[in-house]
Amino acid sequence: MTDTIFIITIFDTRAYHFYSYSNPTSTFYVIATKLISDFQKSSERKCRLVGTVPAENLIGRRYRSCWHNELALPIYQGDHVADTVGTGLVHTAFAHGFQDYDVALSKGERVESFVDARGCYTRHLGHDLDGKHVHGDGQKEALRILNHDVIHAAKHIHSYPYDWRTKKPVIIRSSEQWFIDVDEVGKRAAAMIDEIAVSAGDSDLRGALKSLVTTRNSWCISRQRVWGTPIPGLVDGNGGTYTSRKLIEHVANLTRESGNTDIWWQIDVEEILANEDVRKSLGDIPEGITLTKNSDIMDVWLDSGLAWHAAKLNDMEREHVADVVLEGVDQFRGWFQSLLLTSVAVQNRLPYKRIIVHGFCIDEHNNKMSKSIGNVVDPTMLTDGSLKQKAIGADGLRFWVALSGSENAGESKIGPNIIENVDKQVIALRNGFRFMIGGCQGFTGNGFSEFPHLKTLDVDMLQNCHAFVKKSIGNYEEFKFRTVANDLTQFVQRNFSANYVHRKNCVSFFLQYDKHRDRLKPFIPDRRNPFQQAFDQNLDSTTPPISDRNDDFDEMRLAAHRDICLIPLRHVADHLLREHLPDFLSAVTKITLASPDLAVRQLAVDFMARLA
Repeated sequence: MTDTIFIITIFDTRAYHFYSYSNPTSTFYVIATKLISDFQKSSERKCRLVGTVPAENLIGRRYRSCWHNELALPIYQGDHVADTVGTGLVHTAFAHGFQDYDVALSKGERVESFVDARGCYTRHLGHDLDGKHVHGDGQKEALRILNHDVIHAAKHIHSYPYDWRTKKPVIIRSSEQWFIDVDEVGKRAAAMIDEIAVSAGDSDLRGALKSLVTTRNSWCISRQRVWGTPIPGLVDGNGGTYTSRKLIEHVANLTRESGNTDIWWQIDVEEILANEDVRKSLGDIPEGITLTKNSDIMDVWLDSGLAWHAAKLNDMEREHVADVVLEGVDQFRGWFQSLLLTSVAVQNRLPYKRIIVHGFCIDEHNNKMSKSIGNVVDPTMLTDGSLKQKAIGADGLRFWVALSGSENAGESKIGPNIIENVDKQVIALRNGFRFMIGGCQGFTGNGFSEFPHLKTLDVDMLQNCHAFVKKSIGNYEEFKFRTVANDLTQFVQRNFSANYVHRKNCVSFFLQYDKHRDRLKPFIPDRRNPFQQAFDQNLDSTTPPISDRNDDFDEMRLAAHRDICLIPLRHVADHLLREHLPDFLSAVTKITLASPDLAVRQLAVDFMARLA
């Protein structure tokens, strides 16, 4: 029980019934009409109706506090109160809840906290609670004090804030802070947002950013931490604050001249006030007031939000504008917004030209990464491997980021199965690249002007490659990394591997056949010349030349195209030698027609037709 000022807040559109348990009546209880039956059922008490009063007749009335009998406290209406659970009335503590605080502001009430910075009750609540922790002994003591006024107690599950690190409940407590009024700045920023390019997949998040900056009227820029950028200011014992532009500039100059970023924490107040200009800028300071340095630090979002100031390449540039900022979608409420607001406030221009949004890592079961759960994937284990994880290298990790983490404002899954799939894709790409590198062996660039003499298949491949490169460059300029990665995979697997390399492989197969054909020469001397003529004509008219040397047709290439070579070539050759030419031609047909590549099958059909 953290709330201690029992200002009653009620739901505004319902009637309330007065009930009594005893006869003659000495105590009345107020319950929302809709909750009467639920209350009687849960408390197992029969209530006697005494009267009914509209909600508006209760607003503004006063009641006697069960905590302090001498206090008469008001009843207010609150939009956050519902008539779906409880009694339709809640007690209110202005300093310990967001909705409660709003009620206080709307009614002009003073906000005072009776919980100190340690989370303990203060002496204002009496000796019994003084110094006791709100979530410890203080809670037990508060329940003991109120026990004689309790008519029914039950457990109720409800939403309550917890610290994400310690997994323990926190205390909402009001405190004095420093604020920036960003109402007018937000409107100016919203008018400029359409000029920003946003790369977030299919989502255009500029509308969301507009809404955030226009609905934000203040920015709390102070924090209470032991380390950070100080907020230059002086405070007195009564909560008064004294600061000025002169004071801030003076501290900035001291920091710059000394090279000491801790100068604020080390200088005395007397040294600060010794500067006459600073002293005058602080205004009238009452006699007898002791001033101390403000110990609050700046919100880190204000610190990082000024990063645009370092965006100039040199002193000749006039603008502080970054080309790109990159972060997750949560930074529309954080860094993207703080950069925008500070830049518009100081220089009245945008701080960046483009926002790139990356995805958030989750595991394969859609769970958020958490050290406590043990499902965090260490990037080093992916690149270098471990006892349970095969290494996929830096290229593998980058490829996963391109496929899953870019052009994505949502969640990016990663886990053993996904890593295995990425590894297979990278291996397929590398095999294709190895083949291309092997084809360039000995190429020095001389004779490259002989482009018109290339075969049709090679010209078509070069045209496809040029179109792919041009498209990829355009996508890179738009930071569409996922699109580039997908296009690369499709190009290598389909255009290059399936349609180009497989045809080359078929030609290589026929060259192997040509070797074994010569071994048939003693058996079919009369067919050798037509055979040679048909084979040479087929090669010249449909395919580019290719070397039949073993080092140009290695095991890797055979493995990459095993869908064509379904039967080991040596076994086929030996079988053909025994069964003569008809069986040899039949085996060639079976092998080539088994390929899923229509071009390879057509090539085989044309070749067989020429031999017929």
